[in-house]
Amino acid sequence: MIRIRTLTELAAYIEPVAGVFDDLDSRFSSGLTTLEKAAKLVEYFRRDSYYFGHMGADDTLLFFALIVPINETEVNWHLLYSHSAYKHKTKTHIRDIKSILEKDGFSTIYSITQRITPSYKRFMKSLGGHPCEIKYKMETK
Repeated sequence: MIRIRTLTELAAYIEPVAGVFDDLDSRFSSGLTTLEKAAKLVEYFRRDSYYFGHMGADDTLLFFALIVPINETEVNWHLLYSHSAYKHKTKTHIRDIKSILEKDGFSTIYSITQRITPSYKRFMKSLGGHPCEIKYKMETK
C-alpha cells in the first residue's frame, strides 16, 4: 500500500476506482456517471486529505482508501475498497492508516457503510469501531 500524494499518482487509480465505485463503502451517492466519480476523486484531493492505494502487477485495484479531515481531530473515511483476493491485508492496512492519522493528531474516524451484516459489525469491532449513527432511506413513491 502506498500513500497517494500527487495527482500523477492518483491518475493511475481513477479509472479502476470508478469501476468499483458503487461497490465501495462510501459517503458518496451511488448512480454517478464515470466522469462524476472521477470528479469526486479529484475534488477531495487536497493537501490535508489522505489517499492510499495498492495496484496488483496486472493493474488490478487491490486496495483504495480516501479520508478527509472534518476538523483538527476528526476525519471522514469517505471510500474504502479491498479486492476479495486482498482481504487478508485489509485489517493491517486499516490499522496502519489509523496509526498515521493518530500521529497527525486525529483521534476520531467516522466511516459509513451500507453493510449491516453481523460479520461486518464484528470486522468493525475488531478495528475498535462501534455504531454511532443509523441512517434510513424512505421513498415517497
